[in-house]
Amino acid sequence: MSNSGQFKPGQSGNPAGRPPKHSALADIMREKLEEEQSIIGKDGKKKRIKLKEIFTEKVIQLALTGDIQAVKLIYNYIDGMPKQPHEVSGENGNPIQINFTNSDEKVL
Repeated sequence: MSNSGQFKPGQSGNPAGRPPKHSALADIMREKLEEEQSIIGKDGKKKRIKLKEIFTEKVIQLALTGDIQAVKLIYNYIDGMPKQPHEVSGENGNPIQINFTNSDEKVL
């Protein structure tokens, strides 16, 4: 029997190693939002705060001015998206009929 297609003893099948993981957009955004920026506080003093705090404050200010999208965003992050009811039914609204075969019964 031939050993074709197999690696030689002591030889790696992946000599370059695992390829680097590409960052997802969400990962990049999370990283950027952790960065700090200098601002002038309400007390007139310069301070550094994270970008995510600046965005949070902006969304709250928009909600306070009546921006309904900002209000929805806040509620969705605090309480989660509202659950949408789903009704599943068969033809003409009748119950769905499930027929099992002999092979299905063996699995069950």
